[in-house]
Amino acid sequence: MKKSLLTLLAAIPVAIIAQPTLDASINPVIGDSYTVYQVDSNALEGAQGANVIWDFTNWVGYGFSHNIDFMDPANTPYASGYPNSTVALKDSSSYQFLIPSSTDIQSEGMTIDMTSVQPLIGVVNISLTDYMQLMSYPFTYNSTFNDAYSGNINSGAGTGTYSGNIVVTGDGYGTLMLPNGNTFTNVLRVYTYDQGTTNIPLLGTITYQRHIYDFYDTTVSKHPIVSVVHTDLNGTLMSWVYSSYPIPVGVKEIDELKNINLYPVPASNQTTLSFDLKTNSIVNIRLIDNLGREIEQIENTKLSAGTHQYKVDVSSLSSGIYFIQMVVEGKVLNKKLIIE
Repeated sequence: MKKSLLTLLAAIPVAIIAQPTLDASINPVIGDSYTVYQVDSNALEGAQGANVIWDFTNWVGYGFSHNIDFMDPANTPYASGYPNSTVALKDSSSYQFLIPSSTDIQSEGMTIDMTSVQPLIGVVNISLTDYMQLMSYPFTYNSTFNDAYSGNINSGAGTGTYSGNIVVTGDGYGTLMLPNGNTFTNVLRVYTYDQGTTNIPLLGTITYQRHIYDFYDTTVSKHPIVSVVHTDLNGTLMSWVYSSYPIPVGVKEIDELKNINLYPVPASNQTTLSFDLKTNSIVNIRLIDNLGREIEQIENTKLSAGTHQYKVDVSSLSSGIYFIQMVVEGKVLNKKLIIE
């Protein structure tokens, strides 16, 4: 942040002690809504610490966005399972049921509709009897708390238990720089580490870990400016990166690839991916939805140089936007796939 010498000198006594602080003013209320733009999932969260400059000006986006909406739980299809929540967060096909107060935010559980990507699992209901604490007030740099939670999970795969522990830490503050000249100078980063286990008869024991980095500047918004999410579900690693400010769409060249074709698009029953590899390369190909969730692992091996072709069955997918994600020697390329 550029200042004149006089302004800087005058601000020194304050700057040394002033750090961004979150309080109940960031609590969601019914009617809140904001848009998030998905960023290349290779984007990293940056360093922790004091007076950090998070320079994300080179981030590129995928060209799509969606809304995060806060609504009356009574207006959701699942209200009866979460009688104590006062606000429901709707994110595409999922709902999280929240209990915000002047001192914290608790979660009574969540519902995720997996019908379009995992029909046998269908709608997943997680009902917590020991709530999950998501935030504590006031909260600033070096603030931390942890909370154990537990409850039940119900889906088409059966009914089981769900339990874990969450640790939330204010692990950094400073300046956040995004593309298009968007710079925020009063940013607190909140790091959430969530780990747990669920047991479902048809699926067995599933362990999970989530690393979430939320960047707040309450002088401009009560919602995170940026969120970086890394998950580990039984050893399967995935990442999502979102910005509440538009990110330029970029195309990253992958030197090892050429002649990449995906056809037909739009598709209804089957689509074909073809490409040429210049050199022997490790290739990971996945079909993902517009939130980055894996629907199918198409390939994950070392391929020889030459032409390769894959036919992908999409007949069971609901209409919408999906992506074929190709990772070649650690470089990522996403091809948009429209299903009619």
